[in-house]
Amino acid sequence: MGITSLALQYLTVAALRGATLAGEAVQPGAIDALDVDLARMAKPVITVFIGQDDREITGKDLRGGEHSVELLIQTFLPAEIEISVEGSPLRLSSRDGGSDLITGMLWRQIERALMSSDSDAATLWRILVASVKTANATPFLFQITDQVRVAACETSYLVNILLDEPSFGQSSLDDFWRAVVGLFSEDPDYAPIAAWIEAEIKAPNGLARWRIDQADLGLSAEARAGIGIGPVDAPGGSEAVPPYPNAADPASISGATVEVEGQGEWVIDSDSPGMGGSP
Repeated sequence: MGITSLALQYLTVAALRGATLAGEAVQPGAIDALDVDLARMAKPVITVFIGQDDREITGKDLRGGEHSVELLIQTFLPAEIEISVEGSPLRLSSRDGGSDLITGMLWRQIERALMSSDSDAATLWRILVASVKTANATPFLFQITDQVRVAACETSYLVNILLDEPSFGQSSLDDFWRAVVGLFSEDPDYAPIAAWIEAEIKAPNGLARWRIDQADLGLSAEARAGIGIGPVDAPGGSEAVPPYPNAADPASISGATVEVEGQGEWVIDSDSPGMGGSP
């Protein structure tokens, strides 16, 4: 589960809050932490979490490939629920045959929020999700105590993720991730980790620039050295520079002198266009 799957979970939660019979009672993770509340709840509760997370990798690029994620949404119903239909109150019991009706209407609201809402979270959700392969619903009873059971349903959506994982070190966030981090920052439940996500995308653990380039290109140490990325042995032997596994960013080259037979020496400096030089 990477940053894209985390974004899928959060965007689903944010898109559903206030858009269904559950109101604001939508949160990430399993239901265990809410056991006590379930016995007294007056509205449905929705939980969202990530199940199986698969990637079909081509070559060595672990950030890319076809990415399929199992998005799990569970709903838990109160003993009774009262709604208003065109101004008329309607009270339904989830224990007298009404659970199927309530669940069906609740799932219609969930899918409407994801598919057609104009909220920022729903709009970003539709950018992230390329397609939905399957949707499987499983009703069940959730046991709270020996005497109390709650009607519940779990729907598993198998979705294709459109975007690759962010590269290991971007100078700035692109529009999508900037918008996602912005939503995280505005949510009290997620604000503490917004800065962490941004830092992980931009410069994880102070990763050297050449390490980022090596990861982006999928290079072995030999291939990296062969094309001149990262530290190189200085004149005088390999001990003149730190061994490359532990080296930081190498010093930049400001210029060089090249001797061409019959043409004298060429001085190349960093101020010359394209590192060009002059004799």
